[in-house]
Amino acid sequence: MKLASWVCIALALAACNATSSIGNGTLDGGGDDQSSNDQPDSDIPSSDGGGGTANQPQGTPECVASIVASAANDYALSTTFQFELTHVAPNVALTFDWSGVTDDLLGVELDPKTDIDYVDISMVNDRNAAPQLAEDFMTLSASAIDWLALDTVGTRTHVGTEDLQPQNTPPLPNDVLSIFDGVPFVGFPYLVSIASTSNTGRDTRMFAPFILDWASENTTVVMTSHSTTFAYAANLSALTPAHVRPNDPRLTLDVSQLATDVYGRAFAADVYGGAFPTTLREVRISEHSAARADLAENVMDLDAVADHVWRAPVDNAAVIDLSSLTDTDGQAFPGIDGTDHTWLLALYAHDLIPAPVFLTALEPCTVGP
Repeated sequence: MKLASWVCIALALAACNATSSIGNGTLDGGGDDQSSNDQPDSDIPSSDGGGGTANQPQGTPECVASIVASAANDYALSTTFQFELTHVAPNVALTFDWSGVTDDLLGVELDPKTDIDYVDISMVNDRNAAPQLAEDFMTLSASAIDWLALDTVGTRTHVGTEDLQPQNTPPLPNDVLSIFDGVPFVGFPYLVSIASTSNTGRDTRMFAPFILDWASENTTVVMTSHSTTFAYAANLSALTPAHVRPNDPRLTLDVSQLATDVYGRAFAADVYGGAFPTTLREVRISEHSAARADLAENVMDLDAVADHVWRAPVDNAAVIDLSSLTDTDGQAFPGIDGTDHTWLLALYAHDLIPAPVFLTALEPCTVGP
């Protein structure tokens, strides 16, 4: 019986000890000035995080009302994944068990029953992509098709295929088991993910890949706190901030000239041609007492370290009106102030990882446009 296999990937397949894993880079390497949860080796350029001048413009900054998103004013983010890949028999009912998940992707403790409200089964729409899943996860996962899901409302730690509800887009080929047909879908990686509900929507807590394998008799995907091991390193100091008038909310964000998002995926909304790999979900502006360089370690949950957050849902419009943002009390964004607080402007997408796909800083200026 083949229950699970591990494949070690470091830009190519390589054996590692008696077992192996789907993964790239290292999860415990040393770091530069940028911060992370478990610092991986990274090519993110370092900056003088301790000099106190990262937020200071050179000369007199020009005030802008239309912020044009670009690589120059985006932050840098490096991610490292390692997965356990489970092999399951095709054409049979399956069970998905997350009772052993007690810590999530970011190492936050959870109760696998009461903290989990939602389970989802998707398929990465790329045959034979399993060996590249860790190296190119953010790109590959953006092509995933949501097949099955269930609102567990904190009452379950496992589900069977008979419990799951088909998703409407795209419709299932025939029935639930048809998406595990070993003839058309062998070689396609699947993902099972569990999520909690928050004021920003569903927050993915853990996910695990599995594939159909004719040689396997296994019918259970068992998730643990180590099904996915994730590390990241972020740098907010090297970006070029946008300088705007204090106390003036009449701002827009133009994304039409942004070639790629922070993960390197093509960034192009349908309205101006191209295909952004995942749907934009929300725009946020947050105010922080901490210095920008010190917020790098918090990019996975900037709201948790914010003094104030304003947000609004977005679609694939090329220009986003920032005056429409409101806080949790429904109060409109008043513009940034002239203090030494840090102000961040971020775009979020429907990704499994909660980091912004674009993030820049806003700073006050004194000269009108």
